[in-house]
Amino acid sequence: MKSSNYSEMYKLVEKAKRYRNQGFYSKELEIYKQIHSDFLPNSSSLYKRPAILYEKEKKYKEAYDLCITAIELINNDKISGTADSFEKMAHILEKKLNNTKPITINKKKLLPKVGIGGIIFLILFSSLAYYLSIKENSYNNIQIDLSEMKKLAPTEKIDETPNDYPITNNMIVKAKKNITSNHSVKDSAILYDNSSIAFGILVNEGTSYSESKNLCEGFVKELGKIACSEYNLKNPAINYFGEIYDYYSIYISVGTSNNESDLILKAYKIKGANEIKYK
Repeated sequence: MKSSNYSEMYKLVEKAKRYRNQGFYSKELEIYKQIHSDFLPNSSSLYKRPAILYEKEKKYKEAYDLCITAIELINNDKISGTADSFEKMAHILEKKLNNTKPITINKKKLLPKVGIGGIIFLILFSSLAYYLSIKENSYNNIQIDLSEMKKLAPTEKIDETPNDYPITNNMIVKAKKNITSNHSVKDSAILYDNSSIAFGILVNEGTSYSESKNLCEGFVKELGKIACSEYNLKNPAINYFGEIYDYYSIYISVGTSNNESDLILKAYKIKGANEIKYK
């Protein structure tokens, strides 16, 4: 019989959130599997988040089944939430299921004999790929502190519920690659937690306030475009930064160094707000 001890269940939810923030999504999914095995989840977020993780792993049937279960529970007033988003997600997953065809694999062709030299090469190549991955995600030239940046908007309410649309390292790498292609940008960084995203841009000496403002809005929209594409949300447009920011507050700093005295601007936007506020 499943337990209704929600204090124990939410300890597991917090553990899942820590794995998400660290980028360990397979471990996060295992925690949600345990939650659904041992408890009776009472929130729609505890169905949507694992459904998203299943979809990322291309386990469309598992994701679809969770959506259908959530829709039934919501319609019967058994859990909180609205059915609309699950119905939309289920529709997309149903299409993916219909387009998924089994592939016959000739194992002999895919598994050639590999000599000791080839094995050594594969090990070295894997090590190099790992190093480059770490290097790409390190922020050696710019430092931003999300907890400090949140002091820009002290009236913001803290939301500790699991976010249905997590920011991933892959999204960050793509957004950073775009912004650092600008000749005025030396480096950039993105940090995030469950409810907020911090953007930092290190620019060249002589970069103007107006150019810095354009850079930060472009950076925010770039991540918004990538995240909205990932989760099939509404994309950024003129005077609109993207639907993803209905779920996150954002904090921004632009400067010529990490020193406070060299900052050109600070800004923030509370989740759901239309405009960025500049300090």
